[in-house]
Amino acid sequence: MINQAKTNPDFFINNLTIPTFIDEAPRAPEIFGSLQELVDSNNLYSQFILSGSNKQKLDFTIKKNLLLEELLLSN
Repeated sequence: MINQAKTNPDFFINNLTIPTFIDEAPRAPEIFGSLQELVDSNNLYSQFILSGSNKQKLDFTIKKNLLLEELLLSN
């Protein structure tokens, strides 16, 4: 599953059963953009639980992806 999440994050995210729990999310940071797009475009707030064994890495990965998205949208 991790390979699918990394190589085709849109497919991976769009084929999840909602609500869902994603364990070790920082191992596939490629999913965060697809996940945010799905959540925002469909008002699916509070439908995904993300976890990771390293909270600092999870926090950093999410913040990094949100910052990147903000930079892309502002240009």
